[in-house]
Amino acid sequence: MKQNEKKIYSGWESLNSNQVGTPIRLKINPIPPVFVTLIVFGVLYGCYFAVEISAIYLQKFTDFLLIPKVLNLPILQDQRLYIAVGVIIFGYIGFGFILDWIRFIGRTCFTVLFLKGDFLFLERKFFFDKNVFQWNRKQNGIQVIHKTGLLRGFLGLERIVIVSPDFKTLYSPFFFPSQNGNLIRGLFEY
Repeated sequence: MKQNEKKIYSGWESLNSNQVGTPIRLKINPIPPVFVTLIVFGVLYGCYFAVEISAIYLQKFTDFLLIPKVLNLPILQDQRLYIAVGVIIFGYIGFGFILDWIRFIGRTCFTVLFLKGDFLFLERKFFFDKNVFQWNRKQNGIQVIHKTGLLRGFLGLERIVIVSPDFKTLYSPFFFPSQNGNLIRGLFEY
């Protein structure tokens, strides 16, 4: 009988988790990391083509100001100098985008939030690092905020924000509220 119930309703374990003592895990929304990854690689692709364009306009700008004629340096007439400047500028911009992308992926894909009894756990894993934060949800001084709304719920951009006086503000991954109803009800008791 119990096996048939599990086949009929896949969330059976999370419904009975308070009785058994198993944690209720947050099911994350994979759409925002995929979307941000596509945007970042699109920007990097654009930076690759912007190097040539910026080199052309930088050379035209220096020619307009008559800098190569006034200084009379042959290096200022070499196209490779302007391409190198463009590579440095757009390489720096691309490197910044990659660092922000790595930080975003670490916060969304490698973060797990779960509730076990009265304790809320936020676990962050990244490469060789693992941090586990634990709170008693009835403890004073900790604020647990559920960022919700009609558009956030529809797009799966809801988050749980944990504000503690000891730590910086911690964010859960993005999630759909319909898939995580048991966690939200257990955490906020509504």
